[in-house]
Amino acid sequence: MSAFLRWLKEKNLWSVAALVILVVGVVSSVFWQPAPNRVRVPIESNPEQTVLQVYYRYGFPGPGSFFEYYSDKELIHQNDGVLVAEFELPGWRKLRAIRLDLGREVRSFQLGPVEFGYELAYKYYPLFSLNGEEILERWQKNDQIASGVVNEEGWTVETSGKDAYLVFPVSRDEWLGSLAPEDLWVLRGFRLLIYAMVSGLVFLAGRLVRSGWLLKAGSPQTPRWNRWWGAVFFIGLLALGFVVYEPFLIFEKLYLFKDVATDSVDVFWPVYMHISHYFRTEGYPLWSFSIGTGQGLFNWIGDLFLFILYALPPVDIAFALGWVQLLKTLIAGLLFLGWLRMLGIGRYAASVGAVGLVFSAHMVIRGNWTHYASEVVMVAFALFAFECFLRKKIWHLIPLAILFLVIRGVFHTYVWSILFFSYALLRLWMEAGWKPKWIGLQVLRLGGCYLLGLGLSAFFLFPNLAEILSSPRVSGGESTVSGFASRGFFGINDAEEWLSSLYGLFAPDIMGRGNFYSGWRNYLEGPHLYVGTIMLLLIPQAFLGRSRRVKVVLGLALLAVVLYLFVPYARYFMNAFAGDYYKTSSFWVSLVIAGTGALALDNVVRRRRLNLGLLIVTLVLCLVALGFLKYSEFVMEWLRVNESRRVYRQVIILLFAYSGALVLMRSERQRSLGLLLLPLLLGWEVYQFAGQSTQDRLTLRGDSLETGAYYFDDTYSAIRMIEQADDEFYRVEKGNVSVHLNDPLGQGYNGLSSYYSFNAGGYLSFLGPQGFDVDYLVPGHRSSYVAGPGKRFALATLLSTKYFIARDWGDSVVPPAYQLWGRAGDALIYENTCFIPFGSIYFQRIEEDVVWQYPPESRDLLAFAAAIVPEEIGMTDASLVPELAQSEVKAIAGRGTNQTADGWVNTYTELAHDLASTSVTWDEFGENRMEGSVRLEQPGIAFFSIPDNAGWKAEINGEAAEFFPIHFGFKALVLPSGDNQISIEYFPPYMKAGMFASGGSILVMVGLIVWPFVRRKSVRKEQSPD
Repeated sequence: MSAFLRWLKEKNLWSVAALVILVVGVVSSVFWQPAPNRVRVPIESNPEQTVLQVYYRYGFPGPGSFFEYYSDKELIHQNDGVLVAEFELPGWRKLRAIRLDLGREVRSFQLGPVEFGYELAYKYYPLFSLNGEEILERWQKNDQIASGVVNEEGWTVETSGKDAYLVFPVSRDEWLGSLAPEDLWVLRGFRLLIYAMVSGLVFLAGRLVRSGWLLKAGSPQTPRWNRWWGAVFFIGLLALGFVVYEPFLIFEKLYLFKDVATDSVDVFWPVYMHISHYFRTEGYPLWSFSIGTGQGLFNWIGDLFLFILYALPPVDIAFALGWVQLLKTLIAGLLFLGWLRMLGIGRYAASVGAVGLVFSAHMVIRGNWTHYASEVVMVAFALFAFECFLRKKIWHLIPLAILFLVIRGVFHTYVWSILFFSYALLRLWMEAGWKPKWIGLQVLRLGGCYLLGLGLSAFFLFPNLAEILSSPRVSGGESTVSGFASRGFFGINDAEEWLSSLYGLFAPDIMGRGNFYSGWRNYLEGPHLYVGTIMLLLIPQAFLGRSRRVKVVLGLALLAVVLYLFVPYARYFMNAFAGDYYKTSSFWVSLVIAGTGALALDNVVRRRRLNLGLLIVTLVLCLVALGFLKYSEFVMEWLRVNESRRVYRQVIILLFAYSGALVLMRSERQRSLGLLLLPLLLGWEVYQFAGQSTQDRLTLRGDSLETGAYYFDDTYSAIRMIEQADDEFYRVEKGNVSVHLNDPLGQGYNGLSSYYSFNAGGYLSFLGPQGFDVDYLVPGHRSSYVAGPGKRFALATLLSTKYFIARDWGDSVVPPAYQLWGRAGDALIYENTCFIPFGSIYFQRIEEDVVWQYPPESRDLLAFAAAIVPEEIGMTDASLVPELAQSEVKAIAGRGTNQTADGWVNTYTELAHDLASTSVTWDEFGENRMEGSVRLEQPGIAFFSIPDNAGWKAEINGEAAEFFPIHFGFKALVLPSGDNQISIEYFPPYMKAGMFASGGSILVMVGLIVWPFVRRKSVRKEQSPD
């Protein structure tokens, strides 16, 4: 005993702790029995998408009731086979009951035996299962379940309410002894190995602390620290990234969301698949007929990370999204680390700041919309490039940084140009003080680099800017610029808004996660400013011991943050008066907070400066603010925390733990412990906040593609079947969408619907009140959502719709004049017997003013009888084509507006057949170029269902021809009698000018880089003796 006490005295507590952990591990592992940490629920023949959720209840010390944060959920897609929903449990031994929520639809569920199991190291071990009869015997009856029936296939539950659930108890006796002995000892061995690893890490941590290596941070004796720090940071960042994105990296789930971030499925995924296919079939993306009736596609090419996706086959893109997100995290982390280091911040504090930025709310939440994660990388590179310019005299990176920011999105040219030059001016003054001549010279050099960067990006900038400026959302009736710009400068945000901003600093999901978000506006547009809970404690400490210039810069930056968060006009200005959302214009706030926090932490680590009283005051203020969130009626009127209580408690724990770590770092004796504890706390914070915010969401299952879900359902097979049989141009309509309005992009066909930020103005005019007056907008949304002609099937025919796909289970009505053509699974394919080929010829015209006199459905028929053209077109070559007689106009319009009436349908069929009888025969038809011919006995008007966008050019018999508008928004050509060879080609406006500007900028940049070497060589030659 005395020998043991002497050994204990000689050794430190770290070694003792390591030994205790190892002994406890050995003893507990020998007698340990696994408890369920997985529940598997098979669901058979799921006719519609649903969400299953499992709540769990434990005896002491677990929760006594079913709460949202004690649950796991899974999105189950529509499927005819069997899908197994797997739910994760903590794995505690006192599991008492399970509650299975059956979505929010009143319907029947065909389920299989519910299986409980244990998973370790990606291997699953079944423990026990309950069949339908056993569950229904235990079922605690409620008014949400109408009935439960056991049958041969399994068991069926009929729900009667929109919150249907089953609660059934479980007992420990059901899983004890259920494992085979060999499996049990394998698991015990794994458990012992984990204890041994933890024990070893604790022992190594003790040796690290006792060695004094941590104390060398910030001192002259740091060669080993310097040598290994980069590798340690990268490995740590990689480990954190793997933990956060793990389900998406092992393909258990896809980095695609079906909750508030459903744009990832509805927009980004189909666009990425379409462009990947486009590169393989057409070349560089310019124009696509799969976006509504057609739209430029070139503005999706700027994001460099997308080229990784475009290099993959379309079907593989969904599996790569998680890995690309991890790659962005790693690159951004290294760039932020470099930026903070070049600011003069030590390695330790810079690493903490970099980790906070790459797992910030902007990256983790807005990163679900993938371009925002790319933005983080581009901004990190721009900051790093500026510091290289300032500190290392390396100017070459600045033009590249501007290039990457601009091609990420034209809007970023505005917002980040303002922020970039504001940052540059403050840094120049902070670096050298008030030296106008020197600062002016640096600004001129910086401005030259900026202009060179714009020149490099001109190939992307010019056409994208032209497209945006011509969009209804910018220059049309939907523009918000004048409205926001005219609002008063002085004003304060609503309470909900500034409260959301302030509490958004504590944690990414403190106001709710995903669909449960309770903050201002919505999950995307709200103020997600979090960059680490520790930053809130550190910000006041940043002013300690700093120079006057640094204090002024920090004060100005924080004042700008306050103005942005409280004065709405500041945010309108940052958004170019295009909206009142946060999104892109708010990330600079996170940068200010992270940079200030890193500076303060550097004070603690290297300067040993920590004001304990100030820390206590900051901690108390944070705790009081959190108390208001839970107990203040004023705050609870705007925000709620019920669904995020776990996050709320974790924030409080972290505030106390970080405060303790900072206090330890202030102590000479315990400083090493504080230096070691803080990154451990940071890692736990990233796992809890970033990890849960990413994983505890409604994401697509990894087997979605192989089980025929979303864009790969039976309609995908139907489209492929049509493609093999029909190689001319046509469009396809669906009775029921597979996913959303972008089915044409995701499944590779030409349709009429679109969800796109800048839909073609011509198509919107065609559908709008001054056109055919179609109810085409999705309720609650603007022109980004275009549902197409809908029930106005005649307009779909006019736009060359040849096929209609209905589903066995759908409620769609097949339009008149369609006949069954084929079948692919549950997809029925109908062919339009009134199909109008692309390039059909009109031999009569009618002016728009005449058409506007009649109801919308009558306009549909008139569009088949004559080309609807503006009045001024009659003064051109179109006057060779006679006008439709007034008597015929009245006769056609007199058919009424009932599209199902025999008279209306007969007239529609007759006119459609007449129009389809003469059309261009196409020898070549691509997305960007078409060539064909037609012979006419008299002059006619060729109608092309191409929106009236700029960039299209035409030739007739080798001579340039001018398009003119037809049908309120499409393109037409006047064709003379005789043989006509027609060539139509698209090239984005100003792209050629951009190509020349980019090419010239490349030459200038190369020349500026090469010239010093050439000059140095010539000087050496002149100085060398003969």
